[in-house]
Amino acid sequence: MERNANEVKQSDWPLTINVCYTQYEVLQDCADETNFRLSTEEEEDWDIWWIDAAIIPTLLIKMKPY
Repeated sequence: MERNANEVKQSDWPLTINVCYTQYEVLQDCADETNFRLSTEEEEDWDIWWIDAAIIPTLLIKMKPY
């Protein structure tokens, strides 16, 4: 079964940066230059979490151990 050449799956991206708690638009430019993917969904898995405030313990427990 062949995949559509225009179809991009989430697994095709090398890393996902969660930016749901940031205000910096420059992160989009950085993600574009490094081929990273930005996520604004709190419940979505991510590799890098960019946050502009104090770290909230309830969000820390969502981190995966890998």
